[in-house]
Amino acid sequence: MEEMVEEDEMVWLGLLKGEGNERVTCGRRCIKYLQRQSSPTGVELAEDGFVLHVEGTARTQRVVRHIGQTSWPGRLTLTNQALYFEASKAVSYEDALKLDLSRPDVDHRVNAGSTGPWGAPLFDKAMIFESSQLSEPVVLEFPELTGSTRRDHWLALTKEVIFLHRFLLKFQIEPPLRAWEVQARTMLGIFRLHAAREMLRISPPVPSSFLIFYLFDELPKGDYVLEELSNSLGGTDAMHPCSATLILKRLNISHRVVEDAEVKEGLEGPAGGVAESLVSLETTIGQVREEAKELIVAKASVEGLKEEGLAYSLLILMELLSPLNQVFPWLQRILSWENPLITLVRMDRMRPRYIFTSRSRSDVTGKAQEDGRGMQGNCGEHLFREDDNGEHRLSPARSE
Repeated sequence: MEEMVEEDEMVWLGLLKGEGNERVTCGRRCIKYLQRQSSPTGVELAEDGFVLHVEGTARTQRVVRHIGQTSWPGRLTLTNQALYFEASKAVSYEDALKLDLSRPDVDHRVNAGSTGPWGAPLFDKAMIFESSQLSEPVVLEFPELTGSTRRDHWLALTKEVIFLHRFLLKFQIEPPLRAWEVQARTMLGIFRLHAAREMLRISPPVPSSFLIFYLFDELPKGDYVLEELSNSLGGTDAMHPCSATLILKRLNISHRVVEDAEVKEGLEGPAGGVAESLVSLETTIGQVREEAKELIVAKASVEGLKEEGLAYSLLILMELLSPLNQVFPWLQRILSWENPLITLVRMDRMRPRYIFTSRSRSDVTGKAQEDGRGMQGNCGEHLFREDDNGEHRLSPARSE
């Protein structure tokens, strides 16, 4: 029986024999590390509360809470029930701020955000937690030199716990052993993610590859998988060797309902319907993944068409505006007298056929006085006309 459980433990941790033995050791080390963590200051964890992730201690990277324009470093602890932040003091921590994640009736919103000095949104490394129970959002920053993998990791884990309790409420999973089985599967997924991140520090894996509810909340028609998952829990009134509950028990993480079920049902309860439910669940997951791939391809095609259409429209606009590139240099050459002959020709073509000048007016006035005709009042009616030789001659205005 122990050999079977050991093999199933490797399966749950997403590992195989040989090279995977090292990963199993890494996964167990992560679990033991979390089990050694102390409870948040001023808080007594519930009987079914277990630490899933901790940062902000002396041996881990910092976590900073922003309140207005002030910043408070501290320790951040995530359990399968809540999120706790403890502001650092000289040698210890203040009482923890509890953000309860186990109440699905409360509207929880967790999003990525940006922070910086004096509240300026400069660094995209923060997680913003909002709830109807809070008067203001809780802003937590995860400083690191490059990227925002720490923030994304905490964001995924926090959402996973929130989605877990929403799943229990939505599908009314009330029997204690079934509810604990769901939590055990979620916790094992988180432990697998820790083990993978420990071994792949240079290129951390994507959290959605390990987390059940976080993954299917993003996938289209993921609710079908969750519904099938709830149906597969209908026959888990007794533990079987492949159950996550039994694997956690082997890892010294247990619940009192496990002991009751073990005495009442025994470890080798009926598992015939489990295989059928797992096959149905696997089929549904395969269908959803195929549809997700098709949707991704369709979105990529739409984005490609948008980019091509934008590029085509830009080329047309540039082609329509291309004559302006020739007009501006041409005007510049004319105005700058780089070629005087062209400038004079253009000016000659632009001048009017009939030219009024102050000199012509004075000449007409003087001639009228000499002739005694009193043409002072009508001098403006005499015009210079241009003959066929290009010379300007005085000519009387035509009578109406």
